[in-house]
Amino acid sequence: MNKSHLAAQEFLKKGLPLHILINNSGIMNCPFALSADGIETQFAVNHMGHFVFTMGLLDRIKESQPSRIVILSSFGHELTPKHMNGIDFDTINDEAKFSNVDRYARSKLANVLFGKALARRLASEKVWVNVAHPGYVATNLDRSTKEVWGDFADKVFRMVTYIAAMSPSVGALTQLYLATSPEVESKDI
Repeated sequence: MNKSHLAAQEFLKKGLPLHILINNSGIMNCPFALSADGIETQFAVNHMGHFVFTMGLLDRIKESQPSRIVILSSFGHELTPKHMNGIDFDTINDEAKFSNVDRYARSKLANVLFGKALARRLASEKVWVNVAHPGYVATNLDRSTKEVWGDFADKVFRMVTYIAAMSPSVGALTQLYLATSPEVESKDI
C-alpha cells in the first residue's frame, strides 16, 4: 500500500486539479502470496491499492469538482461464495480457507462495496463514483494461469480469450464513457 500512498502524494505535490480518477490495476489466477504489507496479493492489488490511492486523493478530487471516480471491478464479484456473507477480514490471509477464484471474487466484491459506499458518502458533492465491469478483455490479467492451473487450463483459457475476448481498446470504452460522458452528470449515472 506504500506505493499507492506515495503515488498519491507525488500527484498532490504537483498542485494540479483531479477531475477524473480511473482505478484499473488488477491481477487474477496468481499463486497465493502475501504482499509487502502482509495482505493476500489479489486483495492487495485489486482492492487495497485502489482504496489507498483514492482516499489519498479524495480531498483533491472534491476540490476539483465536478469530478469522477471510476473503479474497475468484474462480474467475478458474483463468484464470491454465498456462505461468506460479505468479506471476512479475519480470514483474508488464510490460504487454506479460500480458493484462488474465491480470493479474486472477494477482491472484486470489495471494489463494488467500496464504490457504492463512496458514492453514498459523496452524494451531496459533484463527484460521481461508478464501478464498472469492462467485459471480457484480452489483457495479461491471466498471466499466472499456467503456474496456478497448469498447461491445459492455460491453453484453454488462451483459446477462449482469442475467440471471445474484446481488444483492450474496445474494453476501455466502458470506463472512458463513465469518466467523460456528459450523460453521467445529466442522468446522474
